[in-house]
Amino acid sequence: MAKVRKQTAAQVVAGVKAVTPAPEQTTEELLKDFRRMDSVEEFTSAHAADLVVPSPADYLINTAAAHGVTKKVLTHECLLERSHASHLLGGTKKMTRDKLLIFALVGKLTVEETQVLLKYGQVGPLYIRDKRDKLLLFALQEHKTLEETQELLLQLGVQQLSTAPNTRDDK
Repeated sequence: MAKVRKQTAAQVVAGVKAVTPAPEQTTEELLKDFRRMDSVEEFTSAHAADLVVPSPADYLINTAAAHGVTKKVLTHECLLERSHASHLLGGTKKMTRDKLLIFALVGKLTVEETQVLLKYGQVGPLYIRDKRDKLLLFALQEHKTLEETQELLLQLGVQQLSTAPNTRDDK
């Protein structure tokens, strides 16, 4: 089940819905219920609405839209080939961690929204003790553009976010 967040006047005028997943129960509450159930089927039936997880592309597009960033802007400003970006945003290709982070920066996602995006993409969260991740957390927190972030990574001798298409994880 999704809940509609409070929208800005610009979003209302543009007709953009700010949608984020809003589970009825916390993960801890779900785990307690799971332990009490007699079968997986019983649990799944009782909590169907709580177990729905959006695709990374859907979450990204909706969250970026809440920040005033359209799918067209995501496609044009991600530094990826447009057709490759379209496949990734359309969900026909799986996004790597770097691609998710690229789109998070272009989509102006917050640190918290980016961590959720990474979770939905089934990749590791940003980890503050990792040098590269620390710089990416900084870039997200400071609302750096993708280009500014790539420059920061380059200046500090850290691997930039990969914009190369068709890596083995993008299938």
